[in-house]
Amino acid sequence: MKVTAAAIPLLAGLASANPVDIEARQSCPGIHIFGARETTAPAGYGTSQGLVNMVKQAYSGATSEAINYPACGGQSQCGGTSYENSASQGTQAVVTAVTNLNKRCPDTKIVLIGYSQGGQIMDNALCGGAGATLTGAALDAVKAAIFLGDPHFTAGIGLSYQVGTCNAQGVCGGFSL
Repeated sequence: MKVTAAAIPLLAGLASANPVDIEARQSCPGIHIFGARETTAPAGYGTSQGLVNMVKQAYSGATSEAINYPACGGQSQCGGTSYENSASQGTQAVVTAVTNLNKRCPDTKIVLIGYSQGGQIMDNALCGGAGATLTGAALDAVKAAIFLGDPHFTAGIGLSYQVGTCNAQGVCGGFSL
């Protein structure tokens, strides 16, 4: 077999490929859903569980995972963690989880679903806020986002992605892009 000089870097790259990385990419889902719970709900999806399940049922082979964050509002059961600190930690958890999945599975389409504070941390990660924002390929991989009861919601600013009939302002209000 004759190997040309141009083929040597390609063959070197293949030889150095980690079999675990190759196996992980082969097991990547077409769609992955990240769900985030509301303030004070126990670990898991909280109220967003039903919607996460409906999306999974609609797309065969879709997978999901809950964002792990405090979901606190300053209650004593959270060790005094403030709502702002909880939302900031949650936003960072979303950015980290989505970025890590995108690095491992670059072709996977990502769906973000959050309820209340869970909606806010998804909103922050996607649109900016609380110090961390999705960028680059990880941002491009997000194909759908559903924020239910997002405290940052501002009615009537006429953005194309606002769907529904809610005319109330979120408790944090005043958020706009």
